[in-house]
Amino acid sequence: MLAEQNQNLQRVQENSNFNISELEKHNRTLKESLKQQQEAELQTSQQLHREKKELQEKVANLQSFLQKLQSERAEIEKVVTRFGKDKSALRKALEKVEMERLRKEEEAASVARAREELEQRVRSLEQQLAGKQNEMQTLQAHISQSEHAHAHRLLEVTARHHQELDMETERLRDNQLQAEQALESREKAHRQRVRGLEEQVF
Repeated sequence: MLAEQNQNLQRVQENSNFNISELEKHNRTLKESLKQQQEAELQTSQQLHREKKELQEKVANLQSFLQKLQSERAEIEKVVTRFGKDKSALRKALEKVEMERLRKEEEAASVARAREELEQRVRSLEQQLAGKQNEMQTLQAHISQSEHAHAHRLLEVTARHHQELDMETERLRDNQLQAEQALESREKAHRQRVRGLEEQVF
């Protein structure tokens, strides 16, 4: 009976060790996945920051150039108004400036569209990032729950094992006490029987 109980306790302990090993392996997998997601999100965020900064610098340069062209056009118009000479050449110069201005405005519009697309991409990626952060929080909560469940299960198994050992120890003590009492009774009966025989002999 005791050997069978010990075997049962050993099987319970082995199952607990296996469950603990599986939980620890699952926790390591979850933590590695979380680390990879965090690294990928950091790289994406840095790349977006660089692209946004480059586009902002390009837009600022184009705006500065447009202001310069507008200033030049204003100066040329002043010259034409003041002197009224060489209108054809000045008109060509103005047309050239105007074409350049239109080209730069188109380029600025193209940059603005690119910036809008980038901002849309940033918003989309920010939404994805928020989703990933929610996934990370879910993973972290799952890891925390798994660790808590693992610790709780280990405590339950340990407590149950101690309880069973205490019960078995108490049972053995009771058996030992009963055996000692039975032995003492047999010895007492034997002594009485010996005394009775001695009295018959003498």
